[in-house]
Amino acid sequence: MPVVELYCDPVTGKLFYLTASGKTFLSNTTSGLPLHATDHQPGGGDVMTVDAVAATGSLRTIGTGAQQASAGNHTHAGGGGGNATVSHLVAYAALSKAMTNIGTTYKDIYVSLTDLGNDYHLIDFTGATSFRIVYFWDYVGTGTQQVRWVDRANNANVLWETAGFTADQTPGDSGWLALPAPFTTGDFVIEWQGKSTTAADDPVAKGFRIFLK
Repeated sequence: MPVVELYCDPVTGKLFYLTASGKTFLSNTTSGLPLHATDHQPGGGDVMTVDAVAATGSLRTIGTGAQQASAGNHTHAGGGGGNATVSHLVAYAALSKAMTNIGTTYKDIYVSLTDLGNDYHLIDFTGATSFRIVYFWDYVGTGTQQVRWVDRANNANVLWETAGFTADQTPGDSGWLALPAPFTTGDFVIEWQGKSTTAADDPVAKGFRIFLK
């Protein structure tokens, strides 16, 4: 095969070489010089395998088959924690708060006048279907302790309540859960509460994160 110096036409993007009569553009087999891409595509002179089995290099068509490539705008099946939707951090508290004599009924962890920025969290739940809460809690005492996140306007609306625990939660993690009613749409101010079966327990709340997707 002769050595030929190739050029790229700035207007058409096609390859060509120069002869005495001017530009000669390359086709798939012009002068024995194949165009690399078209030569390997179906119908070319040196066709590559298309949609080969997994772990075998080949050209891939776009589609939903096991050996096909997915389109760039494809979505993943599933729901709750199994989908590929991006999650968002919607609430963050990082204030260490000693809960001296926490009591046996739920009480607010953070108080608005002294714990500014950590007390109440306005969250828009519109469009979300699932949530996750990660929290940090130093267990101090002898009772079974428990925490929850509730609607400030109506504490009967519980976003999530932990099971009772008797050890540090570093961290505690709800995992991804479906949003309960009425938190499936709209704005809610969320507050954190805790209690123990032993009123004189002195646990230390360390903070939490709430994620939605």
